[in-house]
Amino acid sequence: MSNNILFQAVCENYNDIINLTSPPARNYARKYQFDYSLDVKPHRFYKRCNAWNKIFKIRDYFKDGYDWVFCIDGDLLIYKFDKDIFDYVKSGKSIIFCSDGAGDKLYNFNTGAMLLKNNEVSNFLIDNTINTQKEIYFNKRQWEQNAMQEIVKDNEDLFQEHIQICGSNDFNHDSAWVYHPADKFNKQEKIDCLREKL
Repeated sequence: MSNNILFQAVCENYNDIINLTSPPARNYARKYQFDYSLDVKPHRFYKRCNAWNKIFKIRDYFKDGYDWVFCIDGDLLIYKFDKDIFDYVKSGKSIIFCSDGAGDKLYNFNTGAMLLKNNEVSNFLIDNTINTQKEIYFNKRQWEQNAMQEIVKDNEDLFQEHIQICGSNDFNHDSAWVYHPADKFNKQEKIDCLREKL
């Protein structure tokens, strides 16, 4: 067992996509000495949109004692293996996101790929995201991302020293080593785009 884990959490109707993205993610994890996990849940397992699955799993992995948790969406493809995710991490930072492209505030991040250190601040972020009282986030797109952004916005002083926002294409969206077609809403179009990168 490694001290770090890379994982993807999806629902059962994502098999055709995860069959493309999981093997490379597993290979990346092996190269950089992460454990790898693929968690497949029934549709709406937590009575929320399936995007929430990953937030509950991060909490589980923190409880399991992992030092760092690297979460990538089920439709994020790692297609090159020459970049260590830790190369992005600045000293003292423990919650690493890519920008959502909507602004330069601390809460302008995308949750499609995120690296979190298991510490008090990260646990605060995950626990409060899960415990949000705003049920609109359970099913309305951007789901867990909006909930998490709100926690950061409301507690900016707490997170200022811990959160690092990288460029939107550093390890998300359309980077030199990962591809995340989050803007493709048609499943077949998403699959076709992923296959072009393989």
